Amino acid sequence: MKKQEQSLIDEILNINKRIIFIHPYSGKSSKAISEGKVPAPNWVDNKWVELTNNLIEKYNCIIIFTGVGIERKWIENIISKINKKKNVINTAGKFSLEEIASLFKKADLLISVDTSIAHIGGMVGIPQIVLSYINPKIVGPFAKYPERSKILFHPEVCNSCMRYACPEKDNICMKVITTEEVFNLANKLLHIGI
Repeated sequence: MKKQEQSLIDEILNINKRIIFIHPYSGKSSKAISEGKVPAPNWVDNKWVELTNNLIEKYNCIIIFTGVGIERKWIENIISKINKKKNVINTAGKFSLEEIASLFKKADLLISVDTSIAHIGGMVGIPQIVLSYINPKIVGPFAKYPERSKILFHPEVCNSCMRYACPEKDNICMKVITTEEVFNLANKLLHIGI
């Protein structure tokens, strides 16, 4: 591990505020984008901005964005629109999965699209909200503590295509998930105190 990454880990471990991890993209996103297609698992960037602003406003928390290296610039675009940037850390491409799993133990909540990070969060036991375009009865993150794991999925508009690119080219499965839904679930999980 590089000295810079160790310094960032130490900084995160010394935070004395609520910590919420956000993982806004899936590995499938970069493949779809590189082919000029609409990624099926992506939520709308402006909704991530609104959600982050609401969480920081209500909880004065620290938001830590995670992702792979290619997602760093996409996350920077989200962060550029956030009101209180001092409450946000972009760790995309900085940590291994093991390091992220270890950091999850310090966190209060994970909000993620349905991807490997959601599965890791479920195994670690962090309270989490997973935004999904796939029916969780077909495939979904294992949850060590099911009462801490909430999956937002709208079967009325999603057919669980399980593709990396939206066959309808509009990503309605993810667009239909509202910021209010996610924020309300976040409030419940943050107040449970588990």
